[in-house]
Amino acid sequence: MRAMERREKATIGYGTILTLVAFAVIRTQPNPASFRTRSFPPEKAHELYATLTDGEADDRQAAVKHFRSNRWSQDDDFFAKQAKHVREYATVHGMNPGMLVDALDVGMHEHWPTPAGVTPTATVIPCRPRLTY
Repeated sequence: MRAMERREKATIGYGTILTLVAFAVIRTQPNPASFRTRSFPPEKAHELYATLTDGEADDRQAAVKHFRSNRWSQDDDFFAKQAKHVREYATVHGMNPGMLVDALDVGMHEHWPTPAGVTPTATVIPCRPRLTY
């Protein structure tokens, strides 16, 4: 009788473990909906790129005014503004901010045209934080 009880408990234990493993495997599968959001219309990508690169010079000038002697902080301030613009654009247009950042990256690498011949800066200077804050 005891052997039968042990087998039943072992079966329940193995069944529980198997169920948990199956659940974990199912949860790690990619969500098909996330692939559908990856289709980003090229005209929207070019529009975003033109919008953000058009304001780059002004944003960089403002960063220089805030951090006159620290180029790393200037870049940091500029990229914070850039991230804010991307989030705002994503919210207004109901898009994923990651897709917008990808579009900016592609635009810089493929040298998409920019308004008024503005050339976006595609490099970031090394981090050399200030000693005092």
